[in-house]
Amino acid sequence: MLASGVGAGEALKLIRDTFDGRVRDVAHALLLKVESGLTVAEAIEEAGTRAFPEAVSAMIKAGSHSGATWKALRDAMSFEREIRAIRKGSAKGIWSAIGGFAAAAAFIFGTVFWMLPQMMKSDLMKLAGGQENLRWAIEFSYGTGYVMAALAGIAAFFLLLATVGRKIAPVLVDALILRIPVYKDFVLARNNYIAFYAMSMLVATGVRLEQAFSLMAKTTPPGALRNDFARAREAVRRGSPWALAMKTLHPTDRAALASSMDRDQVAKAFSAIADQYRDLYAQRTAAITAILQATAMIFLVLSGLIMFALTILPLLELSSKMTA
Repeated sequence: MLASGVGAGEALKLIRDTFDGRVRDVAHALLLKVESGLTVAEAIEEAGTRAFPEAVSAMIKAGSHSGATWKALRDAMSFEREIRAIRKGSAKGIWSAIGGFAAAAAFIFGTVFWMLPQMMKSDLMKLAGGQENLRWAIEFSYGTGYVMAALAGIAAFFLLLATVGRKIAPVLVDALILRIPVYKDFVLARNNYIAFYAMSMLVATGVRLEQAFSLMAKTTPPGALRNDFARAREAVRRGSPWALAMKTLHPTDRAALASSMDRDQVAKAFSAIADQYRDLYAQRTAAITAILQATAMIFLVLSGLIMFALTILPLLELSSKMTA
């Protein structure tokens, strides 16, 4: 409706009057904010994450700076639909992998620390040679447990790095994350997509480069990319090649920006970079999900082998001795 020239207030009234449930409630709340003098983007930002995801709010805010709020709303809707589909698929895989890993750990430690001691109390197991005959299996199970503990520690470190670490020391942590293949795209690509999408919209709608970089330096979350925008702004002011200031970009992306001859080409280059990060996020999410699932499957198989070696195999050996 905004693209057709309908006013924001009128559009929100129409949505409120023709929809039910949560859509109607959110439209009414936005209408009140717009009637109080806020823009659509400001009203959406004030509505908070309960009504709109943070990424959607950021994209619409960027579109409002460029004067193309309607386009930002459309693109934000498409972006959220794509990201939700990616997350929905990956969440199932990641949680199933975590569940499998936890089940394997429970089987291994339960077998070693509970089931095996119970079996060793049996007179039959003492006749079979007791725990000495199972020394190799016990050592293997301990080794597997140590590996699992190490992997769980590494996973916890990466999780804390992407969450708590980026809040405490965003620039330093981003510099570290950028050195880790695959993981860097999983953590940074989504926000990078939003930032470069916003930058492409600003440039395409006629905002001066210096002003566009200033806006992005203010609105981008703290970290390496925000510093990139700040350095690019200073480079524009000095008349230096601003593309070289974008340190977080791949050299080929910097070259594409540096070779852009006019505003339209710069906007297209930023848009292409944004799409690249969107695709990278989907690819890396799928890759990490597959790795986690494969790891969980390996340890589930190992837990089964350990359980067999520590419980079933001794009983089979004892049975063969008794019938011999």
